[in-house]
Amino acid sequence: MNSPIPSQRFNKKESGLDTAVETVATVSMQIAAKEAKDVSEHSDIPVAIDGTWQKHGHTSLNGAVIVTSFYTGKVLDASIFLRFCKCPNKMHNENCKANHFGNSGSMDISGAIEIFQRSESLHGLQYTKFLGEADARAYKAINEMQP
Repeated sequence: MNSPIPSQRFNKKESGLDTAVETVATVSMQIAAKEAKDVSEHSDIPVAIDGTWQKHGHTSLNGAVIVTSFYTGKVLDASIFLRFCKCPNKMHNENCKANHFGNSGSMDISGAIEIFQRSESLHGLQYTKFLGEADARAYKAINEMQP
């Protein structure tokens, strides 16, 4: 029978899946950070950072920024951005998943800043060198941050 899944049941399962995926990702990134620190033999490490969007151009409603260890190639941190809000009348409630209210093109800058700001508190690492794409807006924003 091809009947749709009741939305309440689906939402409950989706919520449980979100939690499981987030837990696995967090543990994986903690292990990757320890490996990067062990390989470099200190807490100052070079990283590569890049952003991706669900849709090409500056109209995407979803995006992510990922930082990887230059030495190991493993993911150390990620920021996920959602512009889509399905709250009634755009009155954001506690279940709203939207967390980026600028344009899609600014997601990479916001993500890079967020990731660099929490590197020490999250993993005890300082990202000292930055390998990024040709668009240097994120690099410029990070250099302008207060230490």
